[in-house]
Amino acid sequence: AHFINQDEFVSRPEIVAGANAFRQQVVDVFVRGAASNLGHNLEYQFDWGDGSPLIWSSLTSQRNENVTVITTPVGGSGLPSNGSLVDFLTGDETPVRLRVNGGIYRGATDAWVGEEPFEDTDAWDIFGNVLNSRGAIGYINTPTDVLTLDFKGLAPNKFYTIVFYSNRNKHGWSRASLVSLKGADSFLNRSSNGKDQTGDPIVGDVFSPNTKLPSDNTYTGYVARFDNVLPGSDGAVTLSVKFGGVQGFEFKGKYGSAVMLQEIDPNTGKTTFTAFNDLAWDGGFYPHNYAASGNYLVRVRARCKNHPSIISDWSDAHSIAVTGCVVNTSVAHGANAVVNREPNKTDYNYGEQVRLIAQGGPNWVFSHWNDDRSDTLAVKLVRVNDNKEFRANFRLVSEVDDGRDKLPHQFSLEQNFPNPFNPSTEIHYQLPLPAHVAIRIYDIRGRLIKNLVDMNQPAGRYQVVWDATDNASLKLPSGIYFYRMQAGDMVFIKRMVLLK
Repeated sequence: AHFINQDEFVSRPEIVAGANAFRQQVVDVFVRGAASNLGHNLEYQFDWGDGSPLIWSSLTSQRNENVTVITTPVGGSGLPSNGSLVDFLTGDETPVRLRVNGGIYRGATDAWVGEEPFEDTDAWDIFGNVLNSRGAIGYINTPTDVLTLDFKGLAPNKFYTIVFYSNRNKHGWSRASLVSLKGADSFLNRSSNGKDQTGDPIVGDVFSPNTKLPSDNTYTGYVARFDNVLPGSDGAVTLSVKFGGVQGFEFKGKYGSAVMLQEIDPNTGKTTFTAFNDLAWDGGFYPHNYAASGNYLVRVRARCKNHPSIISDWSDAHSIAVTGCVVNTSVAHGANAVVNREPNKTDYNYGEQVRLIAQGGPNWVFSHWNDDRSDTLAVKLVRVNDNKEFRANFRLVSEVDDGRDKLPHQFSLEQNFPNPFNPSTEIHYQLPLPAHVAIRIYDIRGRLIKNLVDMNQPAGRYQVVWDATDNASLKLPSGIYFYRMQAGDMVFIKRMVLLK
C-alpha cells in the first residue's frame, strides 16, 4: 500500500448577492464557491462592517431541518419541483407528495424577494417559528400563467388542513394573488379575516374555494387556510394561484412563499403529521441586521470544520446600503387639513409603528387614504416595512349628497368590531361639536392599559384601531377589557373581549 501526504486547502468564497436593507430589517447574504479539496464540511466567518463579533457558523437556510424545499422548476434553482413532504416533528417522509408547476424562482439572482410576516399575524402564528419565508416565487410574464401546488397521496378517509402564505413585500393589492382550492370533496375556508382595497372581504364565506392575498403581505400576514379538507377517491387536491390584482398588472403577481399541510384523524381528532414546505428558500444564505444607517462593506471567509486552522482568504467586499424607512404624508382636497405623525421623525426603523392622524379644517371631513376608499380610519396605525406614501383625502360636508358624512347630531361611542377580536379591533365614535377626546383602555381590574386617543378633534365621525398592545407596545393576553371615551363632559364606557 502506498500513501501520499496531501495538503488540504479551502477555496475562497464569493458573495453572490446581498440586497440593500432598512435599519433593523433582516438582510440575507448569498454565499457560493468555497470548498475543501478533501471534501470536508465548512463553516463561515462574516465581517459585516459594523463592528459585530466575528463568529464562525454554518450557512443555513431553515430554522429546522425537517422543512422541505420543493419549488417551481423554472428559474434554475436546482431544487426539486416534486417530492415527498416530511413530518416536521419526526423527519420521516409522509405519504403525501407535492409537485409545483408554473411561476419562476428568483432566489438564485435576488436573495431577498419576499419578507417574513410581522408577529401576531395569522402567517406568523403558522410559519413564524418554523421556517424562513423571506423568499418568494413569482410570475412568468404571461397573463394566463398559473402557479399550482398539486398534492397527491392524501388518504380519502382523513381530514387535512392546508395553509398557504405569499408575500412580495411590495405593490399592495395591485399585484394580488387569488388562491383557489380544487379537487376536494368538501372543505371549510377559514382564511384570514381581512378586506381588500375595495373593502370587500378577502374570502366570501366558509364554503368559498377562493381567497385573495395582497402582494405586500408583511404587515397584514394574511393566509389562505382550508380546514376539514376531504380529498376525493384519487387522494389529490390542488392549490391554484392566479392573478387577482388590479387591471393593467396582469403580468405580475401569482406569488408563493410557504405552505403547510396537516393530516387529522376524523375519528379521534388527533393530528397524524404536520408538514411544512418553503417554496423559495435555497441554502447558502446567512442573515444579519444593522442598527444604524450607512454603507457597509461585507466580506466572508471559510474554514474546514475538521481542521479549523485551514482557512480560506477573505472574499471580495460586497457593499450593502442601509437606510431608514421614510414615511411621507400629504393632503388632498381639504382646506386647513393636516396629517400628523406620532412619533414624528425623519425616518423609521423597519417594523416600527407609526400613528397617522388626519384632521380636517372647518366643514371638511376625512374620507380615505390614498386611492383605497375602504381605508377610512382617520387615526391609522402603520407598521412600516418600506418607504411609504400616505395621502389623506378630505371631503367638503356640503358636497356630500347622501348625507352619510354630515355632522352627527349627538356624541356617541359604538361597540368595537370585531368583538371578540384578535389581533386588532376598530372603535367608531362621533362628535357633534369640537371637543377634547380621550379614549383609554382598561383591564378587568380597572388598571389603565393604553392611551388610545388624547387630542382636540373637530366635529365628525372617527375610527381608531386598537392592536391589543399596552402603552409600552407589549402584546396583551386574552381577556375582558373596557374602553372609556370622554369628549367634553360626555363619558362612555363599553366592554370588549380579546380572544387568542
